[in-house]
Amino acid sequence: MSLPIPEAGEGGQFLYVAAGGIAGPDTSYGPETLGWPPPGAPGSAAAAGPDGATVLVLRHPAPVARPTTDQRRPPHPRGDTRAW
Repeated sequence: MSLPIPEAGEGGQFLYVAAGGIAGPDTSYGPETLGWPPPGAPGSAAAAGPDGATVLVLRHPAPVARPTTDQRRPPHPRGDTRAW
């Protein structure tokens, strides 16, 4: 049985083989194994083992830009109230 592996996207993803096994063009994974296609990895296909496969795909969100100094919260109107 062919098992489509989705594109990893900008955040990457983990593939957890919970039961059974899968085999790709270069490697195979048995039960309770974890694989990590890096961000931007293209989709592919794997073949389920003779007992089938239960696979969980955990996709990470795309990274977001952190705010710059100009985008942070404006200063308190009465000045800096932090204790030093």
